[in-house]
Amino acid sequence: MTLISVDPEKGQPLATIRYEGIFDQEGLFKAVADWYEHNAYELHEKKVKHKVPSPSGKNEENHWEGWVKESDYIRFWLRVVFRFLDLKDVEVVKDGKKSTIQKGKIRIEISAELETDWQGKWKSSSFLRHLQTFYEKYIIYKDFDNIWGDKLYYVALKLQTTIKEYLDMEAKTNAYFDVW
Repeated sequence: MTLISVDPEKGQPLATIRYEGIFDQEGLFKAVADWYEHNAYELHEKKVKHKVPSPSGKNEENHWEGWVKESDYIRFWLRVVFRFLDLKDVEVVKDGKKSTIQKGKIRIEISAELETDWQGKWKSSSFLRHLQTFYEKYIIYKDFDNIWGDKLYYVALKLQTTIKEYLDMEAKTNAYFDVW
């Protein structure tokens, strides 16, 4: 198994969204989960952190990851980290009904990776492992960037666009939405 990062720089998220204001945290989670489901990703919540509330509000961190089978050899991974800072509950009246939503700061980071040999078929012998190295290094190496890397990059941008639309941000879309 080889993981190939689609991030512009190693260790950096592919996309970062910063938002400050009033939002529905549960609705945001549902919108992102629906996007994963609609695009046939298997979603897992990997980690949740809650910090002790301070006078300015509570802090939370949620780590999600999902994968989808692109081929028998390639699997796409999309990871989302939600960071909520100074989070406070606020009561609002919408359509004559009272509801509790949140006010605070959000930082959402999206990263993407390609996983090769996700079924482990090339791991049964040292000969196959060497053959896999040769296959990835000399035969399909261009496809990682030109086909699968590009596709995963634009899929991640579509997830970013979905989040921006939900938060009703000014820059709700990107110039490459119709690619892939």
